Amino acid sequence: VVSQDRSQASRIFFVTIMVMLILALLAWSGIVAATCLLQYPADVRRLVTLAGGALLGVALTQASVAILKALERMEIFATINGLLSLVTSAAGVAALLSGWSLNVLVFLLFVRALADGAILLYVVHKRFVPFVPTWDLELTRSLLWQAAPIALLTTYSILLRHIDILLLGRLRPLGDVAVYGAATRLMTFLVLASNSFVGALFPRLSALWGDSREASQRLYERSLSLFSIFGFPVAFCASILGGAILRWAFGETYARGAVALALLGWAYLFKIVGGPASLLLIIAADRLRRLLLLAGLVVVLNGAL
Repeated sequence: VVSQDRSQASRIFFVTIMVMLILALLAWSGIVAATCLLQYPADVRRLVTLAGGALLGVALTQASVAILKALERMEIFATINGLLSLVTSAAGVAALLSGWSLNVLVFLLFVRALADGAILLYVVHKRFVPFVPTWDLELTRSLLWQAAPIALLTTYSILLRHIDILLLGRLRPLGDVAVYGAATRLMTFLVLASNSFVGALFPRLSALWGDSREASQRLYERSLSLFSIFGFPVAFCASILGGAILRWAFGETYARGAVALALLGWAYLFKIVGGPASLLLIIAADRLRRLLLLAGLVVVLNGAL
């Protein structure tokens, strides 16, 4: 919305932050309640409660990042996030070498999330979009209505990514799960790269959609070509060199995951080519809801197969 109409940025920024903080509080409460209902040990409940507090920082971060994406200034997020990651990683390594407890690591996670959100919020407020408290109930309803199908599709995507490991953990020995996990870990790094491409394309495609459908169509077609050029060599190398790659990265034991890596490589090609299409569906929000049932059926079919 902001990429298509930047005059609405301040109103949308405030409402988005308030809504996301409320949802984060609800999620935090739900996590704590779940640990109590499942009767986890007291020390686990304390850790989960502390870690759940990081959701407040994540809410601020995501709201700020959404504005930076719309303004095509993601280098700011990359710089701040990268520096905080280095500091947090160094502190975590120091804590482990010093023999400190897991409580310290979870506390670092909590502090890092809040610092990330607070710094990004301050930068966006000072340099780009003033944080102006103007509650708009109609805008809130509109944002929730637009976000609901995206949230459901994101849930489907998470299930599709992780249901295989969950099922393997129930049906196969731990060694098989580890071999398959090694193959999926390699693909995760490539997914991060392709998601970066998709994220960079999103604000430009959204802005063009509001101005010219023909121009957005041309950008969409060019992005399909670019993503195919990136994805096909990955699939080819995963098929031919899968065993050697796994052997080099994880050791001889994991080389038997070559077939899994080859199949995941070709699946990655379809996934990356589908990236621009998913963006168009999100931008053309009125058509997105038509796919919710189909996407749910895909999740069910994937789990059943």
